[in-house]
Amino acid sequence: MTPVPGAVGQVLRGWARRHAAGCQVITPADTDEAVRALSACAGQGLSLVPRGHGCSYTGTALNAGNVVLDTRRLNRVTAFDVETGILTAEAGVSMAAILDLALPRGWMLGGVPGGPWITVGGAIGNNVHGKDSYLVGTFGRSVVALTVMAPDGGLHRLRRDGSAEQRQWFDFVIGGMGLVGVVLEADIQLRRVAGPVVAATTLVFRDLAEMVDLMERHKTSADMMLGWVDAFSPDGRGSLEVSTFSPVKPGDRTPPIMGRPERLFGLLPTGPTYPLLRSVISARVMALHNVYKFRSDSRRGSVHTDMGAHAFPLAFHVPDVAGLFPGGFVEAQILLPLARALEGHRAVLALCRSHGFESWLCSSKLFRGDDYPLSYSMEGISLCICLPGRLAKRGDFRAFYDRLVDLTAEAGGLINLTKDEFLTTPQAHRLYPGLKAFLDFKRRMDPETRFDSDFHRRLTRPA
Repeated sequence: MTPVPGAVGQVLRGWARRHAAGCQVITPADTDEAVRALSACAGQGLSLVPRGHGCSYTGTALNAGNVVLDTRRLNRVTAFDVETGILTAEAGVSMAAILDLALPRGWMLGGVPGGPWITVGGAIGNNVHGKDSYLVGTFGRSVVALTVMAPDGGLHRLRRDGSAEQRQWFDFVIGGMGLVGVVLEADIQLRRVAGPVVAATTLVFRDLAEMVDLMERHKTSADMMLGWVDAFSPDGRGSLEVSTFSPVKPGDRTPPIMGRPERLFGLLPTGPTYPLLRSVISARVMALHNVYKFRSDSRRGSVHTDMGAHAFPLAFHVPDVAGLFPGGFVEAQILLPLARALEGHRAVLALCRSHGFESWLCSSKLFRGDDYPLSYSMEGISLCICLPGRLAKRGDFRAFYDRLVDLTAEAGGLINLTKDEFLTTPQAHRLYPGLKAFLDFKRRMDPETRFDSDFHRRLTRPA
């Protein structure tokens, strides 16, 4: 590996703990240093990919044998108009930092994902979504303007309402995984909410049909919804959490969005606890846990809580959930159009059961669509299949996954591209018709492939 001035050699991992890559890491303190880093890479014949807190699941922020631009020192909120709700933030600002600033003033990020440490640049590059995806869509729908670094090192201001040429580039940066422009700063339109406290009601359902009915019934009144499905049950029972924002009561303070917790469920120190849990956790243990959770949710009713515990439940209770899975974890997040969602997700769960691949963690969300070429969005319902990484070594896993892709494609659905590690190049093109246009655009804009990643190399590998 040719050394780059100012870089530090590190082995980086994806958040799912299944991929590692030896990279040279440069951590710029400002835009000028980011530009110089790209120039140094070009001089050494190396490529670069941006990375925030490392919350990308697989290889989108890894660049084996090349350079990773760590954006976490680009962490300033440079403007916030409390009248209009437009906030300007550098790429390394976290979701938690924005919520700490905005929520007490009555503003909320749209499309907030499930990790408080996810950065603005990562949220845009992966076009993430949240519990309000049926209401406001993906994170990219809230982005008004971008400052991006082009492959030649030039800085460009792209606006959603800019020229046709600007808008095309803007649209490809959203969900473009840093491959057609490195986001350095973004203007984001926040949405007005009643207050920073969350009133959440848990509703149980006996099967997927009841879940779909509950989602439809509450979508016009709820600020956020999240479904949990017991994938070990034959009918797909579970619960739907329906929540709204409310003001802080007089005399109460607004609790901060949490930093990275050091204790599991707030009680047990993570260091010694994770190895112990990894040694006993299994499909049977998870099935018993699901029985307990369903019974517990049946009695839960309504609670008031803060945004940190509500928006980021896994991070709040299990700060290193990936560390619990033997061999890391694999995830297939499947989004099907509303008209096919019930039938299709029943087939998905049946396929999982037939192979003994019941999802250990299985969530569901209601979505609305957008027009970004690589966007994981449509008017539909998602289902998340999450399995321990060791199961991917089983001899029947490839056949299982290929059938999962077929079920998804036949229903006109999507598998979340940025979380996937198993889609072949033809399968990715089958699910994402806009992928060809994106890759053509990248080849025109970046003919020397100065922006690259492990994910991109896998995606463009000949079939």
